[in-house]
Order: sequence, then structure tokens, then C-alpha cells
Amino acid sequence: MVTGHRAHIRWWHRVRSVALLTAFVVIGGVATATAIGITLFLSGFLVEQAIG
Repeated sequence: MVTGHRAHIRWWHRVRSVALLTAFVVIGGVATATAIGITLFLSGFLVEQAIG
């Protein structure tokens, strides 16, 4: 293991990090959108049940 001025991050570490970060952001966005969609759908459904 090299430390100090000679330490360099390998190019494939950078690529892997970017890929994983992108995947986490996309998966998190999809999960958040799904949770919001389900909440809105259920709240609308419950309002319809209360009115009807």
C-alpha cells in the first residue's frame, strides 16, 4: 500500500464509485417516488371511501 505523494486512485476505482453512486441515486429516487405515489393513491382511496 502506497501513501503520501505516490498514492494514486486507480481509474477503475473512480468508475466503480461513479457507477455505484449513480445506482444509489436512481434506486433512492425510484423508492421515494414509489412511496409518494402509494401515499397519494391510498389517501385518495380513503377519501373516496369516506365520502361514498
